Amino acid sequence: MTSHSRLTIVAGLLTLSLNIATAQKQDYVWYFGPDGLGLDFNGCSPSVVSDGYPDNYAWEGTTSICDGATGGLLFYTSGYRVYNSLRQPMLNGDPVGLSNSLAQMVIAPWPGNPSKYFIFIPEVQAGVSWQPNHPAAFSLYYAVVDMSLDGGLGGVESKFNVLLTSQHCEFLTVIPHANGSDYWLVGHSFGNEQFFNYAITSSGVATIPQFQNIGPVVATPQPGPPNSSNIDAVGGMRASPDGTRLAFTTCYNGITCVLEFDPSTGAFSSPIVLSIPGGGYGLSFSPNGSKLYIGVKNPQIGNSFEDGALVQFDLDGGTQTAIQNSLTVLHQIAGDGGFATLKLGPDRRLYVARISSNGTSQGDSFLGVVNEPDLAGTLSDYVHDGVWLNGSFAGWGLNNSLEYGHDCREVGMPVLTECNVLTMRSMGNRRTIAWPCADSFERLFVYGANGKIIATSDVRPGKSEVAFHLPSDASGIYLAHLFGSASSATYKFWVE
Repeated sequence: MTSHSRLTIVAGLLTLSLNIATAQKQDYVWYFGPDGLGLDFNGCSPSVVSDGYPDNYAWEGTTSICDGATGGLLFYTSGYRVYNSLRQPMLNGDPVGLSNSLAQMVIAPWPGNPSKYFIFIPEVQAGVSWQPNHPAAFSLYYAVVDMSLDGGLGGVESKFNVLLTSQHCEFLTVIPHANGSDYWLVGHSFGNEQFFNYAITSSGVATIPQFQNIGPVVATPQPGPPNSSNIDAVGGMRASPDGTRLAFTTCYNGITCVLEFDPSTGAFSSPIVLSIPGGGYGLSFSPNGSKLYIGVKNPQIGNSFEDGALVQFDLDGGTQTAIQNSLTVLHQIAGDGGFATLKLGPDRRLYVARISSNGTSQGDSFLGVVNEPDLAGTLSDYVHDGVWLNGSFAGWGLNNSLEYGHDCREVGMPVLTECNVLTMRSMGNRRTIAWPCADSFERLFVYGANGKIIATSDVRPGKSEVAFHLPSDASGIYLAHLFGSASSATYKFWVE
């Protein structure tokens, strides 16, 4: 490795270390469900709130954005209305869309303009419109929110700006550009194998998308209501937190694919088609991008879910066969009940919207939680009754925000300077980090030069050291980050 390469990696890790300590609170408040239910992560552990505006359109998809420094809500939307920080309809934001789609309205900041944001809204089920005579019907369109309006509460500056009029799926996501300032809006056409993306820059949204034919065809070929309802246009799409992987799944046939994404060029590559035991709805990568989780349902058009399953794929196997064979069912429901949207929280846990346990179309009074989503199989620790919603019922959606990949447990922790002097000893690929004071730290994360977590470990009570293993072919520079309830410390090290 050249000295220039080493300096580049060191600079990257210094940036990573800075990002760990810098507040990234854009996804700290979620709203979902028709009764104004939500989660507030400003205390890191989520608090259930019920101060949202009642909106029947919010039973399925929702998305929100917060101030990155304070975690205070800026606005959220059901795809039909936009609500300000007072949880009231925003100026010119009722309505902002024609209807509500699955969970894939998505908000993106306007690069270089800190007061403005885009809200992107797809057509429902590739051409099912509740307002077919509207100029934006049967299209992908967007609104612009300007937070400087209405005394700082924000207002919708423009809306129903049409981008795409050809058939497309409901699932959308936004991925940060590799340049650190711009974004990509990513979606999929319906009836073919075509991905599309729009560059989002300081000039606004590109008027012409990039198209790429790759991966499986997304369509619903069965005759009768499945075909006429375009039901495989419903589903989920997510990017990995580092923006280098993308996956989607569809609601009826469970068409599922994971592939590579280049955040520098917007190009897609290396598609791997996966088989799931039913139709798909929500999905999510784990924080380090090594695992893929999918909520599976018994294929049907009705609004109730049956025989739901939460499954995990281990993507580290690399090949299609290895990844497919890694499929693990973490939880299986017999009869009424299933899983809808999956969403990574700012605490690096995976939250799962549960629905239809009572045979109706409404959500359940609990969210499921995967506590260790980077770990394989049952080590991921799925808890079915993970978050009690105080007797209220969730909807199908959670929050289709960008994947930020941060951990609120690592933000703003005081450092005990007398105890944060770290030393390391090694034996083969086993490393042990030690420090002077017992019980200073509770958890270890080890990051590679690309910012991915390559090892985690809990510190046992009463101990002042923790061990971890590196891959057998490990070489390069690493960052070990330790944190506890009252302390945090980092240690950079090089492996030849």
